[in-house]
Amino acid sequence: MKISIITAVLNRKNEIEETLESLKNQTYRNIQHIIIDGGSTDGTLDILKNYKSTVKDYEIILMSEKDKGLYNALNKGVSLATGEIIGILHAGDLFAHNKVLEKVVNSFKEKNFIDGVYGDVEFFNESGKTVRISKLGDFDYKKILIGWHPTHPTLFLRKYVYDNLGFYREDFDIASDYEFILRVILKGKYKLFYLNEILVKMRTGGKSGQSPRKFIKKFIEDWKIVKEYNLPFYTVLLKKLIKISEILRVFKI
Repeated sequence: MKISIITAVLNRKNEIEETLESLKNQTYRNIQHIIIDGGSTDGTLDILKNYKSTVKDYEIILMSEKDKGLYNALNKGVSLATGEIIGILHAGDLFAHNKVLEKVVNSFKEKNFIDGVYGDVEFFNESGKTVRISKLGDFDYKKILIGWHPTHPTLFLRKYVYDNLGFYREDFDIASDYEFILRVILKGKYKLFYLNEILVKMRTGGKSGQSPRKFIKKFIEDWKIVKEYNLPFYTVLLKKLIKISEILRVFKI
């Protein structure tokens, strides 16, 4: 069972190598790694061009060209994916341990009625300190109302989900992954299985957390998405409160 992992990157030379090693160190080897570089000029592209694997079933596809943003890059990656399973590993993020993909694929094999697998995520800062842990628990439609949803990089989906529902919407700059996840759950009614462990370690300061302006833009986009899916307004507020409570638990406040 081949798994396609998509990485979108732009000028992340200090972090991209760690992400690449995280994938190369996986015990599961039937991997297609699709890297969409947005035209890096800081040395990232040199690192990517030297990224090789001697493993027979480890395929690397590198595309470097200007794009229209993160979701445009991810859509390019999805269009190139040939694996039965598709996952996302953002530049700078890491798999939590070297058996993550092995466990994900085994979950699909053992529970052939499921359409997707998701797990927990740990957030860390530039010093490597854990600042937030998101423990998601078992899937329940009712949780959507209170802002619950799988964290994007921990969600692995069968390729036919993308084939049936379409790709990421590019009219959203920051929150298209949230819209896509709601589309999977509420429109597609696809069955998701919870793998009860941390699957991905994510660096803080991502696309929605770089400035107050982007935080506000993310809130507005979330609100538009919630309204589109006929969810109550408090869904957006509770979504933010969940994040705050996760941070407070880490620091035991």
